[in-house]
Amino acid sequence: MQQGLDLTSLDGSRRAAAELAESQVEALFSDKRSFTTGAVAVCVSAAIVAWRTESIAVHAVLALLIAILFARLASMAAYNRAWVAGEAALNPRRWAFWYNFSAVGHIAVISSFCLVTYMVTDEQLDRLMAMATLLAYMAGIPGRNFANPLGVDLQIVFGALPLLAAMAVAGPEYFALTSILFIPYFYALRMIAKRLRGLFLQATERAHDLSAMAERFDTALSNMSHGLAMFGRAGEMIVYNDKLLALLGMGPQADLYGKPVSALLANAADSARKGDAALKACIENQAEGVVEIAMNDEAILEFTFQPMQGGGAVALVQDVTEKKRDAARIKQLALYDELTGLVNRAHFRSILSEKLAATEGATKLALMFIDLDEFKQVNDTLGHSAGDALIRQVAARLQDVAADSVVARLGGDEFVVLHEFAGSTELVERAARTLIQQISAPYSIDRHSVLVGASIGISIFPTHDTAAEQLLKKADLALYRAKADGRGSCRVFEPAMGVQALERRELEFDLRQALLNDEFELHYQPIYNLAEQRFTVCEALVRWRHPRRGLLGPGDFISVAEEMGLIVDIGKLVLKRACLECALWPEDVSVAVNISPLQFRRGDIVTSVAEALEGAALRPSRLELELTESVLLQDVAFTSLTMKLLHMRQVAISLDDFGTGYSSLSYMNELPLSKVKIDRSFLAGIEKANKAMLMLRGLTRLSAELGLSVVIEGVETETQLELITAATQVQMVQGYLFSRPLPGEEVRKILRDEREEASLRPAAMAIN
Repeated sequence: MQQGLDLTSLDGSRRAAAELAESQVEALFSDKRSFTTGAVAVCVSAAIVAWRTESIAVHAVLALLIAILFARLASMAAYNRAWVAGEAALNPRRWAFWYNFSAVGHIAVISSFCLVTYMVTDEQLDRLMAMATLLAYMAGIPGRNFANPLGVDLQIVFGALPLLAAMAVAGPEYFALTSILFIPYFYALRMIAKRLRGLFLQATERAHDLSAMAERFDTALSNMSHGLAMFGRAGEMIVYNDKLLALLGMGPQADLYGKPVSALLANAADSARKGDAALKACIENQAEGVVEIAMNDEAILEFTFQPMQGGGAVALVQDVTEKKRDAARIKQLALYDELTGLVNRAHFRSILSEKLAATEGATKLALMFIDLDEFKQVNDTLGHSAGDALIRQVAARLQDVAADSVVARLGGDEFVVLHEFAGSTELVERAARTLIQQISAPYSIDRHSVLVGASIGISIFPTHDTAAEQLLKKADLALYRAKADGRGSCRVFEPAMGVQALERRELEFDLRQALLNDEFELHYQPIYNLAEQRFTVCEALVRWRHPRRGLLGPGDFISVAEEMGLIVDIGKLVLKRACLECALWPEDVSVAVNISPLQFRRGDIVTSVAEALEGAALRPSRLELELTESVLLQDVAFTSLTMKLLHMRQVAISLDDFGTGYSSLSYMNELPLSKVKIDRSFLAGIEKANKAMLMLRGLTRLSAELGLSVVIEGVETETQLELITAATQVQMVQGYLFSRPLPGEEVRKILRDEREEASLRPAAMAIN
């Protein structure tokens, strides 16, 4: 349509309906010529009858017909003006109503002309002229009103009734005969209009569908993230989008229609001109293919071709410059250490395996495992940026000294050198001492003179082993012994280095793997609330599902994890999983998580807690952090600030193993503690010794007076429980008497059963 309603803001179905309504009204008012011809012919016929009969009634009808003719012509002119004016002046329903009103009035007057003629004259010519005029005009109703079914029906009715009345005036036999003839005629007119309307609607809908399809196609082309080029059978461009022009470095005014594929390479680099043949081949051979073209601006464009049925091809074009750079970057990161550019751990293992498989004859391989001495002190005093700078300088020295060897960084301050040699082990030890000497020379970092040393452990292929993993482990064991000997030294692996050292190093190695392999799991020990007679808190306790040694308790590995610094990562893992598990419990049950001193100092505990709570969608008040007294004694200002930040987040903090320290009492009133847990050692002998009970009573009274709730750990017998409840005001107890630490699913069952039992208890009491 050329102009009319603004339909762009409507959705699909409403827009289609609005367009259809507008088309129907336009069809009614568009046939001005045929209407005028028919209406004028009616007026001429009426004028002849009026002249012949000299009837005042016929003259009156003639005047009315002329008036209606001009009124309808005026309405058509008004519609055209409204159409040109646009949406504000165009109301399809109003115009459709006016058309029906005027058309029905018009046909009613024409039919009345026939009736009046029959009433005022008996001349057959006049009567025949009047009836023929009416029937001829009615024959045009389907053609003019097919888009208006209501109008057709009304016009047939208002045209037929006066006509039948005229036939009744002519006589009963005329009425009967014309009724038999005219009623099928009127029905046929209605069917013709219905058929024409169906064809009109079908054509309108098809036009709408084609318009919508073209619009969607144009929108899709304009909004594609890829460039699109469609080629005809002869390789000429037949469709393209603006994105293609932008990718090719052409302006929006560029015209590529009918151009060959070579036109796409106007801004290609000279080295990429040969890509023209590859592009042509994809089109001519009707083959799928991917062609990369380098442009003058160093961008790389990727053309992906798909053949079309009947010939030609479609090419999607995208800029893959960043993708190529990222791929190269990913490959670099996958094989080399980002900080130093040295071979990384994974790539080194691959190189080592290849070297072991290829080494023959008298050639040996020495695996030198290097660890920096005092590196931690540099990080702690000068910061991590200085530590990174030191690592880079150490890497550069290693590459200079061991230029003929493979040098890798395994992580942190650990390096490894794979050195080929032929001869005695003394040659390797001499090379190792040279490395230590070079590494130990002073470094200049941020205008600071920095001194670090190095310890080296050595394993030799094939003397010590032939497997890559075992050689690494044995070099690590030798490094451990070198550090134990006083640092700044090198040691070659010896089988007699000791089972304990081997187990310790294996444990450290296994701990690292445990984090990577997700071997840690949590068990939970419920804490019983004596006042509420139910479990209100469950303490999370970490376990290690060792692949060979089975389930290990924290006493078997926590101290080693703390020395290695892995306790921070383990602690974060425990915190997240404990919060996720607690989210599955009843809303009135909390989870308590032990926080190690190292995790508290270095693990950004406030952020870790926030992330764990958010990840589990857990209310902060349902989380308790258990801190040992040793935490309170280290960096009091930092400890106090951190605890206050946690308290502000509504996270509860309890003091674990209370009474086993020696100077935390002075801080208990200043720090935001909510609970203390009295160590199980205070229960020893309370059945027999009054002194033990006095100490326990004193601790609980002190805690209560400070406004802290109390948990007594290690309750294992009914006797202990009775003595505790009789002599103290303790609120909560924990121990094997109530439950051992259990996996999460078993704890869930206990809590569920406990809640079900509690819900039945009032009913049972009512029955009793």
